[in-house]
Amino acid sequence: MPPIRGALFIEGKGEYHAAPRLMRRLWQHLGLQPFVDWQIALQNTNFKDDKYLASQIDSIFGLRNGRYQLLVVMFDSDEKKNGACMCPKTKGPSTANILRAANLPIPSAVVLPYKEYEHFFVACLPLWAGRQVIDPMTQQPLCTFVDDTSNALNMLNGRDGKGPIDEYIAAGEGYRETTHQLALTQMLDFTHLQRPEIDPLVPAFGTLCRASHFLAQQLVNPAPAAVYPPAA
Repeated sequence: MPPIRGALFIEGKGEYHAAPRLMRRLWQHLGLQPFVDWQIALQNTNFKDDKYLASQIDSIFGLRNGRYQLLVVMFDSDEKKNGACMCPKTKGPSTANILRAANLPIPSAVVLPYKEYEHFFVACLPLWAGRQVIDPMTQQPLCTFVDDTSNALNMLNGRDGKGPIDEYIAAGEGYRETTHQLALTQMLDFTHLQRPEIDPLVPAFGTLCRASHFLAQQLVNPAPAAVYPPAA
């Protein structure tokens, strides 16, 4: 039986390796079956533009010819308009409507990290005090976190998720997206992110869990063109 492949549309270069690792680890953590081989189908910084996203869906022929059986669109909800960051509660459904209009023959989902993918890391920083960061590909140390990361959760309200990570890395070893994102994704503590007191601080993680359950259910009881979040 050929593997089930999941397509990922992602925004940043650092997510090229990190996002598939995130999805594979999360499906295992949630006990979802069958196994899905998540792959990057498209990486671009313009997915916040609904017209651009709509124009790109059919550029990936694998979404309609059977190569992929699932699709997840993921981009940071950090864009500012009228002085405020975009809200996943409105942007997520509007982006889902683009996928719904495309009438893909596979289930799909939209997940918008709020406000950046790195906010998942910031939420885990209290657990990472003094820990060394190891590159999963080379097994080489990349950096070490400072001994006191207890105040990190107070930094989750900011738009920037990269700055807090950089602040808690020992001097001279600053955060670089393409260097550290995969390693920190491997370190994420999903049980911690699901704790009742942490979940409201990084609500996108809960959204990602619900989207994953939704997609797994579509594989068991197929409903082609099903989209998460569902239409209101």
